Amino acid sequence: MRRYELYVPSDCSSARTKEEHRSALLQLKATIKAKIGRSSSLSFRHR
Repeated sequence: MRRYELYVPSDCSSARTKEEHRSALLQLKATIKAKIGRSSSLSFRHR
């Protein structure tokens, strides 16, 4: 990726099971350095 940071809100994604959900998030974190957190921690800037 081109120096983009990816943030994945864990409470806005799902999978068939809790273990699959956890595994998918960990894979994103390990492979593309995605930051994982809750949606409530997001803040958006206006340009």
